[in-house]
Amino acid sequence: MNRQIHYRPMCLQDVPAVSSLHMKSLTEGLLYDMGEKYIRLFHEVSLKSKNSYGFVALNHDQIIGAALCSKNIHALPGKVMCHPIFLLGLCVRFFRLKKLYPTFGKSPVPYEFTFFFIDKDYHNLYVALNLINLVDKYFLEYGINSYTLQVKETNKTAILLYEYVGFNKYAEVGSGHSKRIIYIRDIVFHSRPKLIR
Repeated sequence: MNRQIHYRPMCLQDVPAVSSLHMKSLTEGLLYDMGEKYIRLFHEVSLKSKNSYGFVALNHDQIIGAALCSKNIHALPGKVMCHPIFLLGLCVRFFRLKKLYPTFGKSPVPYEFTFFFIDKDYHNLYVALNLINLVDKYFLEYGINSYTLQVKETNKTAILLYEYVGFNKYAEVGSGHSKRIIYIRDIVFHSRPKLIR
């Protein structure tokens, strides 16, 4: 099965499939609360802004995973929120924003591994490592040696993966069921896992 999987940069035509997969991977949070229409808009605006970049994993022509990163996570919300439809959806949730997105503005560096999700039928180290390696390579090409990511404290599988590939815990934000952990990765100080063929 692994030999059929290939990778390429994400493009605007991928947004519907990526958004659908992204929605399936969520169980809560701001984008989950807003729904797939807003997830699609978020990805579209992010890619068009040239602030974000992504990679997709495909089995034949079916997108089975995606990894998106941002060169400036602090500027990304402004770009997305300026879109009138997204702004309207956000206004409806304004008073729940802190609970839905407790890490807002807390990132130690502006470079962030924004989203990472894989179809549940393809959850394996092979696909995950290859997507992370592509994000590493993208950041290194821009001279970026450190980036962050956020993960829910309850997502133990993801935490094991991130710690395995060299992410270090930076901070905890929020409380209770909304608690998130911010991890930071110094690419140059870790030997990157090799792409698995």
